[in-house]
Order: sequence, then C-alpha cells, then structure tokens
Amino acid sequence: MMLGLRKAKHMKVQASHNGATVGYEGRVAEIARVHHYGLSERSKENNNTINYPKRELLGGDLQTIELQALTINIKRLFTNKK
Repeated sequence: MMLGLRKAKHMKVQASHNGATVGYEGRVAEIARVHHYGLSERSKENNNTINYPKRELLGGDLQTIELQALTINIKRLFTNKK
C-alpha cells in the first residue's frame, strides 16, 4: 500500500446494520484508483501523460483485507473521529 494512503485520515468508513465499508473519497479516491489499476493521468504542469504501474493497495484473501481495514480504522470507529 502506498504509504500516504494507508493513513486513517484518508480512509472513510461507512457503517449500517448490514455491515461496514472502508474506502476513499474525492481526490484521494482518484489517486488510489489510478495506482491500484495501473492507469495513466495527465500532468497539471506540462499536460504530459504519466503511466503508473499497477500497485494493489490492499491485497490478499478476504480475511487479510478485513484485518487490514479493521487495524487501520478500529480507533476511529470507537472514538467517532471524522
């Protein structure tokens, strides 16, 4: 996972009586999507196309991903910080 994106302040948690989801919003979501799937973006400075290699942000089996998400957000869930 990219070091900056793994911080809890970038992750958004939504919970309901059916379950919970962890993800990104806004510009952070766009950065995560580009790097996760290895897409390309245009540079703001000189309008060149930049191709990024595929780098999976969360990986492993479902149990590993759930554990990673809980580890990152457990404090946030119980303290109601936004």
